[in-house]
Amino acid sequence: MLRDGREIESGTTLDFDICILGAGAAGITLARALAKTGRKLALVESGGFEYDEATQALYEGTNRGTLLVPRARYLMAGRQRFFGGTTNHWTGWCRPFDPIDFERRPWLADSGWPFGRSELDPYYRRATEVVQIRPFDESPDVSGQERGQGLPEGGRFVTRYFHLSPPTRFGQRYRAELEEAANVEVFLHSNATRLATAVGGGA
Repeated sequence: MLRDGREIESGTTLDFDICILGAGAAGITLARALAKTGRKLALVESGGFEYDEATQALYEGTNRGTLLVPRARYLMAGRQRFFGGTTNHWTGWCRPFDPIDFERRPWLADSGWPFGRSELDPYYRRATEVVQIRPFDESPDVSGQERGQGLPEGGRFVTRYFHLSPPTRFGQRYRAELEEAANVEVFLHSNATRLATAVGGGA
């Protein structure tokens, strides 16, 4: 079911088992998976089905790091604030992380993940189905030098292949599925402004 948050009376209380904020790649994927559990879900999206300047402006902000200038446009240009999220302008490039991506670098503050690449391996095949590409273990034969693929083996450089999604626009591809799910309500034009936690933080 689709609902427009602007039409819900102020002060209304709505009860759900799970509330997912943001209908981008992660939010839509979670909603599709959790819908199969039978739980009552709310998927809350800031925008509508089309790009809107006023809604997009909510991404305006400043960067406090050292990599970019303080008012870098990437906060506005790199993300999309409407149903489907950034998949609305994603170009479809896909590849799994390398094991080294999860390791801590002593010279890089806050680097390292709390788990290794192997933790994600069981989920990569499921992810490739969602973005409509072949499984990553079906990459082209790296030894295919006669086809101009890859670099000679034994050098300092390593060939890495990307798989290209159509690209999958999640908002278009999965909209009907979420609309038709009896236990899912999608709220458009709805922004989260506060999270209230239960004692102990369990909910």
